[in-house]
Amino acid sequence: MNKTANVKSGRGDNLIWRGWRALHESALIYAAEVDYDSLMFPEFKGRSYLDDGIYEDLVFPLVGYCGIDISKFGFRSDLIGNSIWKRLRMKAIREESLVWKSILGEDSPISLMKNFDETKWSKNKALLKSGEPGELKSVEPRELKSIAKIASELIRLRSPENVELAALLYGLALIGSIMTLLGDSVCAICFRRARPGRKFCSEHSQSQSDGSEPSKQYTKYRTGRKAMLRGIQKGKLEVLRGSKMSIYKCNLSWLAESIFDYQTFDPEIFSQFEHQSESTIQENWDQYVIDQKVITAKREKKYLFDILSTRCPLTLNLLGGDVVFSYTYENLLKTLRDKVDYHESSDQFWAGKIMACECWLKLEIEVAPGKRGGGRKTQLRINEAIKMAATGMNKIEIASALGVSPSAISKWLARKPELRGKL
Repeated sequence: MNKTANVKSGRGDNLIWRGWRALHESALIYAAEVDYDSLMFPEFKGRSYLDDGIYEDLVFPLVGYCGIDISKFGFRSDLIGNSIWKRLRMKAIREESLVWKSILGEDSPISLMKNFDETKWSKNKALLKSGEPGELKSVEPRELKSIAKIASELIRLRSPENVELAALLYGLALIGSIMTLLGDSVCAICFRRARPGRKFCSEHSQSQSDGSEPSKQYTKYRTGRKAMLRGIQKGKLEVLRGSKMSIYKCNLSWLAESIFDYQTFDPEIFSQFEHQSESTIQENWDQYVIDQKVITAKREKKYLFDILSTRCPLTLNLLGGDVVFSYTYENLLKTLRDKVDYHESSDQFWAGKIMACECWLKLEIEVAPGKRGGGRKTQLRINEAIKMAATGMNKIEIASALGVSPSAISKWLARKPELRGKL
């Protein structure tokens, strides 16, 4: 698709469109979507509806800037999202055509980040290492989170009446770039996330920059390829990698965690504070939020411990054994990142990641170098070798007759006592 087509449609490889779509959908996931029972409300036809107040706050200032009256669209999230996009695109093409075309002309997310570093909005917060084009500033997954926060700041820079459109477009394009990198960041071999912009995780990368001994890395790479092929044969691919939709939803949740800091008041809880002063209400509410986070952490830790103790013995051993059951939730997450997936940036999806790790470790054991599965063809050759040895043939003669190397016969001798007795 050429650039002209991109400008007309606003889709294709348009990072701004990807950014808006991700912002809109992450706002719905985070708090803005109205939860209802489709059986009780069949007239809603299973469609997605949003809370206008929460949604406006989360995607501020786009609703006001684009002049959208949410109620006129019946609070339908799809209609509202598309309408905001159409008006934003029209404004961009009309008022900031150079910035619009410049962003659409970028070759990749890395290219966009590199060029963003040269704009006035970067505020010297270089997204990429100087002198190393295409290399992200850090391997820390939290680095993408800081880029997401910069993008959010650009979007929310001004009020609806005073929006700096070029900054807003760059903010959306940065979010689109992040989502593209996250979508491509699952290792091409295993279940782990790859370093943003890379094809393989550090476990299976053969890059010299990872500091590993080349021969060991190559062995890991080959074992990993075999394990993935075995996983495909056994129908385990979705357990290991998840579907494209599940990966996208995970990435949306990660984005929401990264850019939103929004709490909705629970009416039942708030009623307990109604006779108190405004400052006291805020203090009590803040404490309530902290307490809820502690409760959630305890519940999540227990859930992860249950999975490790009952279903994932190999992963438990990888983490250090039963000692992990004495860890705090924070130490458990740190250990999971150190041992299971260094680049997993969200705290919400470790249960699935642990299950994927267990599946992967089993596959690695099955295909590990030196492990033999008793292949039928090899066993037939060994049986022939035993018969030949019984006739008095030596190792070299047997190897020549069977079309194998003498070293193969030596390996068979080590594994088959019945053959050792004949030679």
